[in-house]
Amino acid sequence: MYHNFLLVQKVNEHADFKVHFATGQYINWTYETMRSPSKKLNNPMFPIIITDQRVTIQEKPKGRETSCYRISENKIRFIDDYGVPDGFLICITGPEGYLPKLIKFGPKPNLYMEGFPHRNPGIFDFYVNATTREASILVHTTERSLFSMAVDFEKYDGDFSVHRRTNYHDAFDLTIALNAGRFETVTKKDVRDIMPNILEPESEKIVEVMNELIDHLNTKQDSSVPNSLKLKIAHVFNSVLATSSATVTVVDSYMNNGSVGKMIKTLIEYFSQG
Repeated sequence: MYHNFLLVQKVNEHADFKVHFATGQYINWTYETMRSPSKKLNNPMFPIIITDQRVTIQEKPKGRETSCYRISENKIRFIDDYGVPDGFLICITGPEGYLPKLIKFGPKPNLYMEGFPHRNPGIFDFYVNATTREASILVHTTERSLFSMAVDFEKYDGDFSVHRRTNYHDAFDLTIALNAGRFETVTKKDVRDIMPNILEPESEKIVEVMNELIDHLNTKQDSSVPNSLKLKIAHVFNSVLATSSATVTVVDSYMNNGSVGKMIKTLIEYFSQG
């Protein structure tokens, strides 16, 4: 691919990160998905590889608007604000052995200033290098934009090669899809295992909308979640979060509740972050 600007933010297992930047007229770059870095191509942006020989890669200081910290033993959160032109590639690469499990984008409050649109910046992809076990979120801007992005990277012991699908339509689709595996029907017990103090009417609403989502994912895995279903899910979860404080404090034992538990926990985190 070709971009005029490349920004790579590489996060390590200590919840620290480095920033590297390259600029040029149509920089030719690729994302290495299967090989380890070689001496010839071993640059600080790897798995991003720049094939143009004359491009200079600079290490940049960390901005005060950027934060990166560990939120649990196996999970790291990265948050940044961006103000970038069109033709810009942003690549956030997690530590070795970590996958992004929650991705959120947000536009800035709109003052209707000409030139800065009140919407997300363009197109994003998800890539992995199966050999080095690294995963990245890539954002390709199609116009100049102001926006924020948050990514939770979580330690993953499985096969990275099964997560090589790219080109999701939005952060909601990608967040759900990263919970790999075929989902079974949700029951009230599943919901109560995650949220022990949830009220009966609230658990019924979650069971209904979750089963509708699971049915869609199990039968139409190559299509995005329709907007009508997203709005329905958002309405149910936002309503539950607003009326039940028990749903905000969710224990990390959901990992023992299988794929259903993972998805419920992911949706709660997604909507509770606003």
